Amino acid sequence: MNYSLAFWEIELKLISDLYCYVWQGADNNCNSYLLRSKLGGNKHVLIDPGHIVTPYYKEPGLNKLSEKIKEDGLALEDIGLVIVTHAHFDHCEAANVIRERYGALVALHKADAEAYRRYDGQVDVYLAEGELTLVNQNEARFQIYHSPGHSPGHIAVYWPEARALVVGDVIFYRSTGRVDFL
Repeated sequence: MNYSLAFWEIELKLISDLYCYVWQGADNNCNSYLLRSKLGGNKHVLIDPGHIVTPYYKEPGLNKLSEKIKEDGLALEDIGLVIVTHAHFDHCEAANVIRERYGALVALHKADAEAYRRYDGQVDVYLAEGELTLVNQNEARFQIYHSPGHSPGHIAVYWPEARALVVGDVIFYRSTGRVDFL
């Protein structure tokens, strides 16, 4: 067992209103994060929904994510905003499906918008470096960091209240990641 992976699973489950869904399949896909009830109407924010179906082993990425979310008493139907850290298929493919099926808005950095459109993705909100304030019954403040390199519009999302940082593909375990998909 990978001890650092187990550590992160335990740590993220301890943070109120932040759920981490670590991809457990054999094929390439991303980890996904859900911020519970951060939008009006108790809608949730989903960061990096990943693949609909993975490319090589044809694993049902979105269905597996939906099942894991349901295990936590939540539902894809209650997603109001999908934040995409960058427009690589393994992070953004399912975003447009969630947008079309459930009416969620899709947000990413403008520098990745053209790449996202190549996947027939539609952007509703462009994110830039700075504060992002979401309102439900209380305000939740996040910091968006533009972190290009892996892609021109790559972002990281920091939640100061929880001291949690979602980095997309800025940090790789024992690897530098790819930068040739620009």
